[in-house]
Amino acid sequence: MQSFLQALSLLTRLPVRAEWPADAKRGRALAWAPGVGLLIGLFLAVPVLVVDRWLGFTSPLLPAAMLLAWWAMLTGALHLDGWANGCDAFFTRATPGKRLQAMDDPRLGVFGVTCLILLLAVKGAALHGVILQSWVDGSRALLVLILAPVAARLGLVLVVATQPLAKPDGLGRSLKNGLGAREIIIATLLTGIVAALIGRSSLVPLAGALAGALCWAGLARHGIGGVTDDVFGGAVELGETAALVAACSFPG
Repeated sequence: MQSFLQALSLLTRLPVRAEWPADAKRGRALAWAPGVGLLIGLFLAVPVLVVDRWLGFTSPLLPAAMLLAWWAMLTGALHLDGWANGCDAFFTRATPGKRLQAMDDPRLGVFGVTCLILLLAVKGAALHGVILQSWVDGSRALLVLILAPVAARLGLVLVVATQPLAKPDGLGRSLKNGLGAREIIIATLLTGIVAALIGRSSLVPLAGALAGALCWAGLARHGIGGVTDDVFGGAVELGETAALVAACSFPG
């Protein structure tokens, strides 16, 4: 239970009390990252059932916009910040060292702002598509809202486990510490259970989420030589968005 609370404190802004001993290996908490995603997914799917029926027919875009805002609030926009900082770095013509400096700069540049707007626009449109599907086939499409954050956080675990660090210190180092085969297996099993409960329609969004997270990590490796905590946040955001887009593009 304590490991799950630690994962919640790492990946959300929910008010939880997680104890971190001085010698804690933070990577062990990532075993429960998909469990955090499941909780976020439930927090998303349940309200949309109410908001959709209340506003869906009079203002069909509003439920998606409200859901997107609620999604960002659940995580404290942690991952959106990582996405924007990463885009500022990767799309700048500079050396890897200069790109790392750009990521650490608290001010956003034009690439960060533009990519943040584009990501939210695509994610919001995909959410709208998922809601429209739910009008046709009931709750099945809304299951994507549960799967997307789960699958994206499995992508996060794989990125942390497989990619080299771009710098030797920071949160990236602490998350690698303690992340081993046991944690990867637990995260994979949790995701597999959720996907199995959803059924065959989970395969395409799951593949989309993992592909999005790993492609983002590949871009980071090319641009700055590895990953950082900002890259981890961007991997979650791109993974969630890719899962939603995949679900809308290949329904069923």
